[in-house]
Formats: sequence, structure tokens, C-alpha cells
Amino acid sequence: MTSQRILTLLELADECPTEDDLAGYLADPDPDVRRTALSVLSEATEDWAASSAVFARALDDDDESVRAQAVELLRELREVLVPGPAFAQALRDALGRSEPGVRVAASAALWRHRLCSVEDLGAWLADPAPQVRCELVLGLVSLDALEMLGRVSGDPSFAVRLAVARGIAAVGDPRGTTTLMVLARDQDMLVRAAALTGMAQTGYTPEAALIAQAPLAEPDWQLRQAPANELSAPDQIGRASCRERV
Repeated sequence: MTSQRILTLLELADECPTEDDLAGYLADPDPDVRRTALSVLSEATEDWAASSAVFARALDDDDESVRAQAVELLRELREVLVPGPAFAQALRDALGRSEPGVRVAASAALWRHRLCSVEDLGAWLADPAPQVRCELVLGLVSLDALEMLGRVSGDPSFAVRLAVARGIAAVGDPRGTTTLMVLARDQDMLVRAAALTGMAQTGYTPEAALIAQAPLAEPDWQLRQAPANELSAPDQIGRASCRERV
């Protein structure tokens, strides 16, 4: 029976079925049928507003394989998805799922489609999975949320702190230098290197320039390379001193 339902679905794919045409398959008790229906909808839909909500709701499906399919589709179709209230609500509902991968997909879709605020992202940072918090950091970077990024710089996961250092560098706002100075003393070598490199994007204060020079004697080449490359730029520290005088 299942194989026949799937064969029928595949035949429907050539007829550009709508969400209504596939409704019975999307609600089928067999997860293989539901998963195939999602795939067919992604290839045949012409109503992206309605279909986007279907893909988002699939993140909260009862079956793990269907949820995994939804994660993949949200990633692949990112550029053509049309956000709306139902889409946004389904993504927020999925944030309660146990799999970190589902929560990553939901939070990524929320911030990439501008469906959440800095306050939302800050609240979700209580998530226990570092990979989810890393995704939320990307959302904060997209909103230039330097104050919130500064709070996250003390995260227990080195991966999250590394994302913060790289994110502040990407924003390139001088107000981020203070946080980078803290991260330049981080216990993790990669975080320190990223913070030192990031200072070139946010700008050197005299204190930051002194911090950047200190690792030049470090045994780890990553720590030596970051400040060496940046401080070798003409008048880099001189410009910092001029800014202080001004």
C-alpha cells in the first residue's frame, strides 16, 4: 500500500500539484509517504507562501526522518521560501524540539527571514546545545547586536566564543573592540587568534594595540600570525595613538 501511494505521488509530480492536492499525502500515517510528499511539493509548487509554511510545520512532525527532511528542505530552499505568519509560528514551535539540528534549522530560518528580534535571540541563547547558540550568534551579527554579543562572549563553549569573535570582526564596529580585548585573553587559542585578527576590523585603541603585540612571542603560530599581519600595516599603532589624542 505504501509503495503504491508513493508511486502515485511521483506521478503527480509532473502535474504541478498544489498543497491541496497533496494534503492527504502530507498527513498520511506513513512517514515515508509524508517525506515523499514534501519532496514532491518542493519540486512542483507554484505557491511558495503556502508551501513554505508546510515545510516549516514538518519540523514538528512526529517522525524523526520527516523532521530531517524538513531541515534539509529549509536549507536548500532558503532563497525561495516566502515567510508569513504561519511560517514564523511553525518555526517558533519547532524550537521546542529535542533535536539540536531541528532547533538550528528553525532559528536559522527565523533570523535569516527577519522574523525575530534581538530580544528573541537573546532569550533563545539559553538553549543547551552549542550548535544552536552558534546559529543564534549569527543572527545577532546580522542585526549588529554588539551589546548582546558582548554578553555571549562568556559562553562556556569555545565554539560559541569563537563565533562571537568572528562575528564582531564581521560587523567591524569600533564598539566591538572592548569585547575582542576580553576574548584576546581567552583560554582557547583559536578564540584568542580570532579576537586578535578581529581587532583590525574594529580598530585599535592604544590598549588594544598593546594587547595585540603581546602574542608576538607566543609559541603558537596562529597567535603570532594574527597580530603580526595586522600590526605590520603602515602606521597601525600610530593611528590608534592619534585617535586617543583626538
